[in-house]
Amino acid sequence: MGTEAPTTVVLPVPCAPRKAPCPKCGKPGRRKRTLSRTVRTVAYKAVAFLEITYGEYRAGCDCCTTFRNTPEGVLPKAQYDNKVRDLVLGRILDDGMSIERALGSLRREFLLDLSSGFVYDVLRGQAEQLDMAAHRREVLEHFSGTLCVDELHLGRFTLLLATDPLADLPVAFAVLAELWPDAEHQLCVFHVVKDINKLILDAVRRLRTAMRRRGKAGRKRKRGRKGAKSKAAAARRGMTVKQKASFVFQHRHLIVKRRENLTTRERDDLMRMLEYQPELATLRRFADRIYWLFDTPKDARQAGCRRAAIVRDTAFRAVPELAKAMEQLDQERFPKLIAYLRNPVSRRVRTNNHVERTNRLFRFLEKVRYKWRRRRTLVRFVVLVLDATWRAWTPAESKDADSAKSFRRGTSRVGDGQRSRQVA
Repeated sequence: MGTEAPTTVVLPVPCAPRKAPCPKCGKPGRRKRTLSRTVRTVAYKAVAFLEITYGEYRAGCDCCTTFRNTPEGVLPKAQYDNKVRDLVLGRILDDGMSIERALGSLRREFLLDLSSGFVYDVLRGQAEQLDMAAHRREVLEHFSGTLCVDELHLGRFTLLLATDPLADLPVAFAVLAELWPDAEHQLCVFHVVKDINKLILDAVRRLRTAMRRRGKAGRKRKRGRKGAKSKAAAARRGMTVKQKASFVFQHRHLIVKRRENLTTRERDDLMRMLEYQPELATLRRFADRIYWLFDTPKDARQAGCRRAAIVRDTAFRAVPELAKAMEQLDQERFPKLIAYLRNPVSRRVRTNNHVERTNRLFRFLEKVRYKWRRRRTLVRFVVLVLDATWRAWTPAESKDADSAKSFRRGTSRVGDGQRSRQVA
């Protein structure tokens, strides 16, 4: 059991008409002789071949003396048909397999014993078929005027990727800085605010630790269980300092959460935290001022005035963590943080999240698939992955038209249903 030879399937493919077009100019030529060759194809748990009968033709043009034809789906002189090539591309580009896993999968399911060199040939052939000029024309046609550029380190290479966040489209990769000598460097506001909030929470943690230490001071509690009188006295006294410190720590995220996102219960919890630990009011006010700094300024001058008001506040400077957080807003970094304010309102992008999401895609692919040993293999693979994104992308105008069309169809159906119910 398990030693049976695999099933062999041979499919005849006749492809030798009396006349065939020249592969270069299309002028027909007359058949000179008939030949045959065997090409491997795909069959589940079986060894399948195509027995191709083709012809050699005398050319009727000046392109060549003779030429040979090939059936559709089989490349000239290929040992495998295009179904095998499609399986390789699907497992590597769509299923996220490494080359070794893809070869093992094809060996188990289709009894194909392929080499890694064949996989590289398939990837190279697919990349050569891409029309990058057409992509550049489409990018220029739908370009919003805003680029997000971020780098990604892949082994010993650095991939520089540019995306259009407003059109939701990857634009290019491996671009050089010399192409935009006058471009301003925009720091990601999201990451700066995230770093500042981390420092604020560090201050909350320090204050909570000191509060808990105070709660442990004094006389030690008597051993044994509390009686009814002791419990009643403790209930009258309210929460202990240690319990208040625990409450502050459990709700510490409320110190940095945006006020417009707070629920009614969270607002009450925040008020209790400020009652238990009044020093937290300075941290909460600092978080509000940071959001105020980046959310609503109409131009760089107004943002600069708001920054100056925050930096001059002596209450903020008295807290070590806040003093360190204000280093993120120094004279060198702050102009890069508000570079987006120099763009029109419709083109202001404060974060670099769009291009970083695409970078994370390549980071995942690098971990499971490629060693990134050669520059050409890296470029080839990035082009193929981006091509799948470009083919799936649709312009914003088409999305709006489709949504409006579906909305109109949905409205008519509701109206028909209402009329039918009225008639009934």
